[in-house]
Amino acid sequence: MAEAGIAISPPAGMGIQQASETAFAHSSRIAVSHKLEPFESLTTPGEQWRACYVRDRLFLCQKIYGPEIQFLIYETISERFTSSGQRLVQEMTDSLRVIFGEERVRECKWRYETAKRSGCEPLRKES
Repeated sequence: MAEAGIAISPPAGMGIQQASETAFAHSSRIAVSHKLEPFESLTTPGEQWRACYVRDRLFLCQKIYGPEIQFLIYETISERFTSSGQRLVQEMTDSLRVIFGEERVRECKWRYETAKRSGCEPLRKES
């Protein structure tokens, strides 16, 4: 399975709720432009997805995880993204960086622990 995680740290002065509304509305528009359709996630209800979209084997899911807004994009067809999957990842990453700033949007490795704790690996704190 090919997968990519994207995490957004809301800018100072913008709460997680306002930032998530902006990010989720934007990602929903991108999902529709890539012909993905809303679907009910079949994963554990505790996963706390705000919304998921699918087309064939390409998925985009969004959630709030701790202090961040996070997106999981995955494609079940192979170990690598198809060209349409790559375009979706690139458009999401690039456009979110325009909205929130380069330093606030990061690509990340998704980790699977428990349903409530799946998400991007946390930023490492420098000592």
